[in-house]
Amino acid sequence: MKKVAFWLACLVALSLVLTACTGGGGGDVVRVGVIAELTGDIPAVGASCKNAAEMAVQEINDAGGLDIGGKKYKIELYIED
Repeated sequence: MKKVAFWLACLVALSLVLTACTGGGGGDVVRVGVIAELTGDIPAVGASCKNAAEMAVQEINDAGGLDIGGKKYKIELYIED
């Protein structure tokens, strides 16, 4: 049963990765999501996580994007609380 659950989790993860890379007519864009606690008990931790993700995306995009299989993709960031 553990093997079935493992392979099912791998299949779900793979489908999510492939959907993010090929999704919705965005062209050469990879969408990355960040879940950060921006409200509630520890908003400072969530804010630092959000800032770090934004800085990393800006650095990668400024360098020409993410190279996947010889093709450059820009990163688009989605942040949720």
